[in-house]
Amino acid sequence: MKRDLQLIQRTEQASSDKEKFERRKLQRRSMMVSEECRVYTKVCIISEKDKYMPGSRTRERLTQCVELRSDDTLRNTAISKQDNRILALLSRDLVAAEGQYHRSCYRSYTRTMPQVIPKETDSEEFPGVVKDSFEKLFAYIREDVFENPRVI
Repeated sequence: MKRDLQLIQRTEQASSDKEKFERRKLQRRSMMVSEECRVYTKVCIISEKDKYMPGSRTRERLTQCVELRSDDTLRNTAISKQDNRILALLSRDLVAAEGQYHRSCYRSYTRTMPQVIPKETDSEEFPGVVKDSFEKLFAYIREDVFENPRVI
């Protein structure tokens, strides 16, 4: 009987070890999945593709976002451009999610074009000419159009 009890204990211990191993295996898988979900893939978040250096056959390296300033700059640019794809990516902290980008993509995306303010050259350079032309136009309207009711 003693031998049978030892055999039963060994089989139970082996089955419990097997269950523990399977539980650990499942825990590792769940940890791996959760780690993958927390970190962005190693692709440029702006262009979403590989990029070659101009004039060469080598790919441009990805730069990992490590400063909050770059995250803030990207977020403000995406808001001003109303770019929903980038805003969705930036819903999480880019530094914590280890987002990566090409330097040229970042530079071209965050570059702000200067706003062109139209100059009023006519009124500044030729104030007398513009004023005279308006006076002649108003005089013509008052004299010819209002005096002749048929035209109105």
